[in-house]
Amino acid sequence: MTTAELLAAADEALIEAGFRTGEFAEAERLARAAAELAERDEDRAGAAAAATVLGHLAHYRSITALMSGGQPDQADAAAEPEQFGRALAGYEELGDEAGIARAAFGLGLFEQVLHRDWDAAMPICIRVPRYTGTSASTTWSRTSRPRSPWST
Repeated sequence: MTTAELLAAADEALIEAGFRTGEFAEAERLARAAAELAERDEDRAGAAAAATVLGHLAHYRSITALMSGGQPDQADAAAEPEQFGRALAGYEELGDEAGIARAAFGLGLFEQVLHRDWDAAMPICIRVPRYTGTSASTTWSRTSRPRSPWST
C-alpha cells in the first residue's frame, strides 16, 4: 500500500472506532505504517498527514475515556499535542495552508477538550496565520500560546 492508501484506510478505521466501536488498534496500526512509510520515502506531506491522523487518534481515545467517565491516558494526552505540533511544523515547511489549518484545529481541540480552555483554543482555531506566522509549531506550549482577545 502507498502512504496515501494507508492514510485513507487509517482515517476510515479511526472514524469507525471513534463513532461506533471504540476499537482503535487497527487505526493506529495503519497510521503508524503510513508514518513509517512516509519517513522512509522522505514524503514530508505524507509524514505531516500521518501525524495529523495520529493526533486525532489520541484525541478520539481521550474523548472515549472521558465519555465513559474515565480520564484520558497520559500517553494519549502527551501524544496529541506532540503529533499535531509535528503536523503543524511539516505543513508550515511545505507552505500547505489547508494542512496548517487542520493541524492548528487539532491543537485547538486539545486545548478545548482536554484542558477545557476555550480562551486558549479559539485563537489557535480561528486565527491560524497569527498562530503559525513565526514557526509557532516549534515553540508551542501551553504557556506560550496566544491568548484570546475575549480573555479577561
